[in-house]
Amino acid sequence: MASSMTSSSAVMEGLTYKKDAAMTQDASTRGGIPYFDGTVGKFPEWGFRVTAKLSAISGRDDVEQQEKELASKILEGLSGPALRTAMDIGLDKIIATGGVTVLVNAIQKSIEGQKTVETKELFREGDVKEDFCRDSTV
Repeated sequence: MASSMTSSSAVMEGLTYKKDAAMTQDASTRGGIPYFDGTVGKFPEWGFRVTAKLSAISGRDDVEQQEKELASKILEGLSGPALRTAMDIGLDKIIATGGVTVLVNAIQKSIEGQKTVETKELFREGDVKEDFCRDSTV
């Protein structure tokens, strides 16, 4: 009986809710750009932070050079589908003026289909009315 209690408490410990556990870790490159792997749920934050960095360099005398450096830092933090999208665009387009915006828009477009599929899957899971519902009339 004790072994059963130990294993079930270990299982319950694994299920504990950790609020924003992934977000509290420093998940950024040395240049302060967040890592991004093309995951739908992480795109809004990544896109916002990258756009904020881009806005911070606008209006400077050396905008072209700053944008090239920013593009390089962004590429350093990409992996998975996001990196493949960047590779499809090509380095020349990404480091050109306006290239960071092109990259962000292309990644957003590439995850739209994935977002739709995940939404449909979640809807199907939520639509299943089994023992998960507390309402006995359902």
